[in-house]
Amino acid sequence: MTVHISSLDIPQFYSRTQWISGDALEFARCVENIPVDQSKAKVILHQSARLLWLGEQVSVVATARPAFQVLFALIVAELVAKIVHGFKGEGQSRKHVHLFFEDICSTRLQEVLGNMFEGDPLQPNFTVPEIVNFLYDIRCDVVHEGHYFGFHMPLADVDPPVMSYAGEKIVTAVAPVSSLQQVVLEGALLGARRITPTGSPCRALIAE
Repeated sequence: MTVHISSLDIPQFYSRTQWISGDALEFARCVENIPVDQSKAKVILHQSARLLWLGEQVSVVATARPAFQVLFALIVAELVAKIVHGFKGEGQSRKHVHLFFEDICSTRLQEVLGNMFEGDPLQPNFTVPEIVNFLYDIRCDVVHEGHYFGFHMPLADVDPPVMSYAGEKIVTAVAPVSSLQQVVLEGALLGARRITPTGSPCRALIAE
């Protein structure tokens, strides 16, 4: 049966956490009861879930084209960071994607992201800012030029690493794009937690 985005079970979407502790499902249910005029935590959870879900659906009609999922994941990263940091202006997209991964995501999530990619023998490891930069470059390739077919990642955890170019860098992806989506999903939870009202019982339901 085809699921429409309007019928997505938002709290249930967050029940599949791997790297943050606590009860993400109960946290998402709790946030549902916080009025938006008190906190935009619910906006973060709703819009992040919908956009990540849309990214997952693209794989049905564009298998092995992870640049689309990268695009949707970075849209989520940007919107979460801009809401958390109260940004009201225009632009500064790359800056806020960096803020999402480097400020809002936990150390554990940063470690997961850092282990998803390897470089060439002269630069075997990338820093988190370097990874964020080349993921953002992939996003720009799709948005600015419609170029979605030059970047590759394994289809599943059991698949071998895949080498491709990300901008001018040779990048070997050792994890599937679903791992990036998972990092962003859990980062969105932490972003929502950060802006829940002081004293809210929701805040104690999850932790880094």
